[in-house]
Amino acid sequence: MSTLFVDNISSKTGTSQAMTIDSGGRVVMPKRVHIRAVGDGTQAYHNNAANEGLPMSVINEDGDGNGASYYNTSTGLFTAPVGGVYLAGLAVLIATATNATFNLNKNGTTYSVFYHSSQRGWHASTSVLLNAGDTLMWVQASDSTDVYTGSGTVTYTHIFFTHLG
Repeated sequence: MSTLFVDNISSKTGTSQAMTIDSGGRVVMPKRVHIRAVGDGTQAYHNNAANEGLPMSVINEDGDGNGASYYNTSTGLFTAPVGGVYLAGLAVLIATATNATFNLNKNGTTYSVFYHSSQRGWHASTSVLLNAGDTLMWVQASDSTDVYTGSGTVTYTHIFFTHLG
């Protein structure tokens, strides 16, 4: 019988640590990351400038407890802690039923474009392959609509990033 000794197991792309070995010698997968960001409870519409991140200020998370280090509430920028497939989504309520476009930017470049016509509320989601350190940000493509940022009993606007594996 042979014994293999390793400190970590890297992802197949070599960009992140896919698994670790704990002090007992057991293989441990990192906890999944799930971050959901909502408004701060202020019942108001926020006038976003074009290409500005959505103004979500409170993080709800299931995962490893480090959500605040992955998601910047000031800018709306999410940074992937580990490589893998992520699900990114948003649900928005806007001030008036009009046409609007929201983009998902990956590493500062448009990755997906979501357009809606004559509706006040809508949602979008897509999957994205990320390396550790890659970034995602939901942005409003133009300064044409105001996004409702209030939360409370019912949350109308939120964004999320979930590591699927």
